[in-house]
Amino acid sequence: MAVLRPYFDEALEALKQNMLDMFDYVITAFDEMFHMLESNDKTLAGHLIEADRRVNVQEQRINEDAFLIILKQCPVASDLRRIMTAVKIANDLERIADYTVNVAVYVLKTDHENQKYRTQMCAYRPPLMNMLRLIKEAYATQDVALAEDVSEQDYAVDTLYQRDIEHFIAIARQETDDEAAEAARSLPVIKHFERAGDHVTNIAEHIVFLHSGEHKELN
Repeated sequence: MAVLRPYFDEALEALKQNMLDMFDYVITAFDEMFHMLESNDKTLAGHLIEADRRVNVQEQRINEDAFLIILKQCPVASDLRRIMTAVKIANDLERIADYTVNVAVYVLKTDHENQKYRTQMCAYRPPLMNMLRLIKEAYATQDVALAEDVSEQDYAVDTLYQRDIEHFIAIARQETDDEAAEAARSLPVIKHFERAGDHVTNIAEHIVFLHSGEHKELN
């Protein structure tokens, strides 16, 4: 028996709200991650590792809800895109959240202040936080133009990454053992930031697909 459309719409709206909640979890985690880097707060590092479990649970919830909607409602193409886009975006958000855990582990394993490198890492805060907040807005409003604009902002992250990777590699090759080791340990952190920007671009592509039904490579 066919399910009445209002109930279907309610299920889709609940799925969207769960997605917006997941965006908020990830945005909060990233903001706290940069605060942790600024302050070398190891207590906050432990909190970030624990908080990642909430993101994982939320992704699982979204996946299960999406499966049940498809199973019970047999959605048509446009509605199916909404459901599958949510699943894909949730996966990207979960990957972004994983990077906060990796950076937290970096802080926990760093025995001294290491302020020089941490300050350099915090240069990624403005572009990444802006991208995360705006891509949430683009998803909430299905604003394709905004999504495409956010993907263009990834160039700022890529520029920082290219600058820093060259700088850190040069230090690792030329400086004393301790200094070289610190530079080498910092390389994966900035790689996490670069990958986070890539995942935001993926989300932008999913939003474009949601609107048009076509896969468009951005950035």
